[in-house]
Amino acid sequence: MTSKTLSNEQIQALEFQTDQLYEAFRRAVKSQVRQDAVWLRELFGAFGTSLIAATNYSAFMNWGRDAQRTSVFDKYLLHYALGSNPSYSLEQLTEARQLGHEPTAKETEVTADTLRQAIDNSRAPYSKIQVMAMSLGDAHKFAEIVSALRYVREKHHRPK
Repeated sequence: MTSKTLSNEQIQALEFQTDQLYEAFRRAVKSQVRQDAVWLRELFGAFGTSLIAATNYSAFMNWGRDAQRTSVFDKYLLHYALGSNPSYSLEQLTEARQLGHEPTAKETEVTADTLRQAIDNSRAPYSKIQVMAMSLGDAHKFAEIVSALRYVREKHHRPK
């Protein structure tokens, strides 16, 4: 059964993790160092495990965003949708560059604006946002993913 609420401890843990994910993604994009990219991918793996525990459900990317149960998880599921797959792409890119290769970026029609519109649309499924973010990653537009993560953080800001 999926939880509709989070305990204060769960919120604190998820908030800490999303802060770390954002900073690690920003740092990995800026540095283009493979070690930073590997760390980022590992953080997203651990965050996925935390989301499974918090939601008590392993297929959380399949949830509809307009469902009642998802409102409490929206910020966290958006972070995962935006960064989980692109973190892997960034790791692969930095590894190739370290070996002296420059992989070709794929073309994409996804822009920062279209991604932001999907984030704002409560009917846009997480899986669609995840595909859009993956498309930006394949296009090597990681700064736009960082921008989208920052947007989610600002949109879901928790007063202290």
